[in-house]
Amino acid sequence: MPYTLSVAARAVPMCRIVPAKLLGRLFHCRGARMLCAIIGSMIAFIFRVVINALALAAAAWVLPGITVTAAPSTDATLGVVLAYLVVGLVFGLVNAVVKPIVSLLSLPITCLTLGLFTLVINAAMLMLTSWLTQYLPMGLHVDRFFWDAVLGAVIISIVSALMGWIAPAKR
Repeated sequence: MPYTLSVAARAVPMCRIVPAKLLGRLFHCRGARMLCAIIGSMIAFIFRVVINALALAAAAWVLPGITVTAAPSTDATLGVVLAYLVVGLVFGLVNAVVKPIVSLLSLPITCLTLGLFTLVINAAMLMLTSWLTQYLPMGLHVDRFFWDAVLGAVIISIVSALMGWIAPAKR
């Protein structure tokens, strides 16, 4: 069954919530299955961005060296939530694009340290996200590499693993 939405304790396929013919006309594509796959992929992507934002919020709450600058908004809460979502999106893109290349290039030292070097790679991805978001109106700031970035990477990994374990993504 493709991606489902739980409604009143029963699973309803996404294709039954929004009629496939209507969606097919809107997106000019053939086949309801392909459209359900596209919608399911978008939902999984949004869910992953929210998990990243929650993990970054947990790291910023625990560590004083990690701060997120709120987006300019009339409502302070909306600015903070928007800032965490944007930083979570950038962090997800960095992990999807840059991290596999760095992990492949550092495979010998990762094997030599029995996988502990992945903590340094995760901290480097957090620092890269901090550097990339400094050019946005909202952003992430990490003070020091070792104590803040490495411990922040550990916290983000733990929170992401717990959130993924509670609500696993369907593939």
